[in-house]
Amino acid sequence: MRFISGENPPYELTFADVFLLPQDYAGGSRQSVDITPTDPLPTTLPLVAADMLAVTGRRTAETLARRGGVAVLSHDLAERDVRECIDSVKAAHPVWQSAPAVCADTRAADVRHLADAHGHGFTVVTDGSAHAVGTVPAGRLRAAQGHERLGDLAVDTPVLDPGTPLRDAFAFLTERGADVALVHRPGHPGTIATPRGTVRSLVFPPALDDSGRLLTAVAVGMTGDAAGRAERCAAHGADVVVLHTPHAAQAPAREAVARLRERIGDRVLVAGVAVTGEATEALIGAGADVVKVGLGGGAMCTTRMMTGVGRPQFTAVQECARAARALGRTVWSDGGVRHPRDVVLALAAGASSVMVGSWFARTLESPPPLLRGAAGEPYKESFGIASKKAVADRSARMEPLERELASYFDEGLSTSRLGIDPEQPGLEDVIDRIAAGLRSGCTYTGATSLAELHERAVIGLQSGAGYAEGAALPRGW
Repeated sequence: MRFISGENPPYELTFADVFLLPQDYAGGSRQSVDITPTDPLPTTLPLVAADMLAVTGRRTAETLARRGGVAVLSHDLAERDVRECIDSVKAAHPVWQSAPAVCADTRAADVRHLADAHGHGFTVVTDGSAHAVGTVPAGRLRAAQGHERLGDLAVDTPVLDPGTPLRDAFAFLTERGADVALVHRPGHPGTIATPRGTVRSLVFPPALDDSGRLLTAVAVGMTGDAAGRAERCAAHGADVVVLHTPHAAQAPAREAVARLRERIGDRVLVAGVAVTGEATEALIGAGADVVKVGLGGGAMCTTRMMTGVGRPQFTAVQECARAARALGRTVWSDGGVRHPRDVVLALAAGASSVMVGSWFARTLESPPPLLRGAAGEPYKESFGIASKKAVADRSARMEPLERELASYFDEGLSTSRLGIDPEQPGLEDVIDRIAAGLRSGCTYTGATSLAELHERAVIGLQSGAGYAEGAALPRGW
């Protein structure tokens, strides 16, 4: 990438400070753009779900991996829960979607919350012996009387063989006017196919391990038996290990990376966060394959306001990516993305993938329960890694004095209310939007791949008024 002026500006830049200049494009349609990351892992989509309790759980991890990305399970999760999540994701079908499976005798009141568990909106009904007999659409489940049985609410649903090619599956569904089909998969009754899901599987190849199962990633912290936890999780099936520390430019972080590298063998090791070239080089020298870049840019992060420490994200990614590339490694941009343009700019600056937090937290698949406001509007509560809630959860098993001492190191922000977008309620809806913006951004800049996006990117600087000019005005002016 280069700046229009030919020189780096003498000040630091955020995503809002910059724009991309359009260039000649000699490729085909937007769909022909290759958005495969340059990471050393088998992802096909440059999106990573952040290692936060409010962002990544089993449903996020499974859904994102099926669409080509990877989600990182938080280091705050109990190891037992991490292993259960890994088992669940690895057991899921790499192409067909998962849905909650409930016995026919179950009352609607007991499972009404499942109507909002997935963006596709279906619950599978079984006969009590793991055999699917029908489905209940979300609207039907929400409107049901509490005492009604799921078996009485179920609608007849066609059955699809799991080996059906995707194009044939789409024809099977559309010819029948069916919104969903049960996929016959012994032992896994909650496997379904939808027309939209089938198209997405054609557009987004899944991220798979060497055995053809969906990719998983786990985070570990700096305290306790982090290396041992990482080794056990890797042995249990985790494909990627992420060391999380907000201050990677310190000797303990480098020592932790070295220990992890020794314990997890050839598993991909990600470490961060860093915001300077020197810290990036040090983490790679200690054994990291990928470096997370970003401090203070996340919507749930208060580090800059509390400490004054951090760095504008575009400049941080640019410098760290340059340092990593010189050593044959890559970086993930972690934080500061609010719109698809920010993902495009992070990749143009040199990131190989982009971590997403709050944007994914405000989807139906994120771990927090769906809540409703006074007017019935759906929302979820999110919280940061250093928030009061996160620190309290992390220290719950400590002795009283240690727990009280730990409370002095939260950074204040407890929760944030994130409204569910009625037009994009599901994680896959958000993925669609980001990928559409990314593919279009590549064609505008003359790129047919993410590597070309970085090579060809011409960056301009803009004022706050310039940024505002580019924002849509849905309510007029």
